[in-house]
Amino acid sequence: MKIIKSWEKNNFGMWAVVHKIDNKTIGRCGLCFLDNTLEIELGYLLNPTYWSRGLATEAAKASLRYGFEELKFKEIVAVVQPENIASQRVMEKLGMKYEKDANYYQTNVVYYTIFRKEYYPDSSLYLLER
Repeated sequence: MKIIKSWEKNNFGMWAVVHKIDNKTIGRCGLCFLDNTLEIELGYLLNPTYWSRGLATEAAKASLRYGFEELKFKEIVAVVQPENIASQRVMEKLGMKYEKDANYYQTNVVYYTIFRKEYYPDSSLYLLER
């Protein structure tokens, strides 16, 4: 319900991530407000069975594209726990830059940013179904 309300109110939120081959919903990815801020955060969560296949990167690219091209955001941030090296690599593949160590969602995180002027789109697709 929270995801639907975000889309209705803000025109952004989390998408279901569907695996193309077996048509299974395997997680979520999209944009939301960073914990107690007005900053726009890229976030994702995938079923561990589908990790290490480039799917998080693919979904995150589509989310950035939507945020920068459709919504015209100037900046998008992401936070990840310091021990989650795989997610940090995803941020780096997206062109996001490490900014600082921080504390959000009541946990220590590393904070990444990307600005629209630094963003280079590719052919990543997203599909909006209402």
